Amino acid sequence: MKRTALALVLLTLVAGACSREERQLDAARRRWEAAGITTYTYTIVMSCFCPPLDAVVEVVDGRVVSVTPFFTGSITPEARTVEELFDDLEQELTSADRGDYTIEYDPELGCPVLVVADPIRQAIDDEYSYSIFLEAVTG
Repeated sequence: MKRTALALVLLTLVAGACSREERQLDAARRRWEAAGITTYTYTIVMSCFCPPLDAVVEVVDGRVVSVTPFFTGSITPEARTVEELFDDLEQELTSADRGDYTIEYDPELGCPVLVVADPIRQAIDDEYSYSIFLEAVTG
């Protein structure tokens, strides 16, 4: 009986953490949508067990129009709009076998500004993080 009660308490705590992160994501997405921003430039700085992926991404009318790597010879990351970043985060946070995530959002605009992820808890070298620096917001 004690084991069942302990398991229920732990399950409730885990479910609460997941729903808290999902609520934070939803609130940030609503702030971004309310801002009505469709044209912007952002810098993404990634850290992972991979080649450099840092780049400047330009989005016009909700579409990625250019990706400029920081360093000659570096790999150009698959560029995403902020809306697509939200979709990616939602998919990761709601996955049945999700790992650990720490996500910070811009308090005013809602854009993700820092993501630290360990998608597979028991794996090595799958961790990644990225920072987003939103610039040149024009509408």
